[in-house]
Amino acid sequence: MRKLLIFISIFSSLFSFNLTPKNFNKILSSHRVVVVEYWASWCIPCSILKPEFEKASKILKKEVFMAKYNVDLGGVKSKNIYTIPTIVIYKNKKEIARTNNIMSAEAIVEWVRLHK
Repeated sequence: MRKLLIFISIFSSLFSFNLTPKNFNKILSSHRVVVVEYWASWCIPCSILKPEFEKASKILKKEVFMAKYNVDLGGVKSKNIYTIPTIVIYKNKKEIARTNNIMSAEAIVEWVRLHK
């Protein structure tokens, strides 16, 4: 069962990692720069941003760690997430930039490179 869940997790998002409350801190500790998209399946703006974030993730895959966090899993109040979609850049486990804008893949790449 565990192998099946890992397989589904990997292929549900080819170029970004699915974060959970359990693995969030470990991932932030394991990578110098982590870009997180906070989203929910019921959020229409999130569904607009999703393909753009995936394209940006593909472009940035060798530069930063790209991840997604479903807010319905909980644990987002402590991260000060009150609006979705929100994209946050963490560097050395500290938040360094945040946006609530729906952006094109090119704009996301430019924004990340500006702040990383």
